[in-house]
Amino acid sequence: MPPKVSIIVPFYNAEATVSSFFERLRAMSLNDWEAVCVNDGSTDATRTLLDEEAARDSRIIVFHQSNTGPGQARNFAMDHAQGDFLAFCDADDYFLPEVLQKALQTAVSHQSDTVFLRILHIWPNGRTRCHHLPDNPWHFPEVHDADRRFFLTHIASGPYSHFLRRSFQQKNKIYFYNGRCGEDQLLHWKSCLLTQCADLLPEPAYVYNRRTFSDDSEHYRHYTTEIIDVWDEIAVFLRDTGLMAAWCLDHSGAKLADYFINARRTPPDARAVFYKKMTEHMTPADWELLANHSSRLSRRARSYFLSRFGSFRQKLIHTPLAALDELRLRIRLASKR
Repeated sequence: MPPKVSIIVPFYNAEATVSSFFERLRAMSLNDWEAVCVNDGSTDATRTLLDEEAARDSRIIVFHQSNTGPGQARNFAMDHAQGDFLAFCDADDYFLPEVLQKALQTAVSHQSDTVFLRILHIWPNGRTRCHHLPDNPWHFPEVHDADRRFFLTHIASGPYSHFLRRSFQQKNKIYFYNGRCGEDQLLHWKSCLLTQCADLLPEPAYVYNRRTFSDDSEHYRHYTTEIIDVWDEIAVFLRDTGLMAAWCLDHSGAKLADYFINARRTPPDARAVFYKKMTEHMTPADWELLANHSSRLSRRARSYFLSRFGSFRQKLIHTPLAALDELRLRIRLASKR
């Protein structure tokens, strides 16, 4: 009989945590699980240790492949999963003992597509931070646009916060971007926007070990091309589902567009590519809708757009300039109210 939960885990040079990782899995209150593990081209003893764990416990399924990055590794594992539900974990993180049992019970009793989980971040110096979510469980029997805005704004974008019904994931082809940076954003957006019935568990569920103190912007700069491609795939998804304009208006407090915000993390020579990618997927109707609802934009978004309007107007070569000028005028009017 297939397991209830498939835990998707990519491993890369994780010999230091393999043993403790599986000890924690076995200590969970949920026993009906399988761990679908992908050794993503490790050069240390990870391969040997995983094979030993699989020989010791039939619930552990191990695949080996050349190094392609965590996105492709997770996609491969998802395609080989047999469980009714999918959970995601990294080799140096872990679920708290009762979480998956509670998520499974909640999803089954409510017939939920997605159960959103709360992430606890721990830094090497002992600092901790937990995402701010309601203190009580929330059930969304029918997900509406306001709920989707809440999900995108408040749910951590890592895959660890998504406990997915596998039939929902397969039906909607919810996968990761096949890359090494920002790969989880595609799954996050699709899960938040496509779920029809959802639950949210308030207690901390997943311990995410922040490995370094490095500036995230350095990581972004190193993988600029991949980040652009990730957001390009998200834009295609939003365009194809008719959600492009709503996304620009509503995500993270109605920012003008995440392209504008994320462009600041990239080298100057890559920003023009960001703007080009954005406007390739923004139709005149999208810009008109933005203009008509400009009063809903956050103050930060208005200020950011207006202060850089001249640069945007030069770089947004696929945007009708009249539409952009109209948007600027309406934002100025809205800012004076």
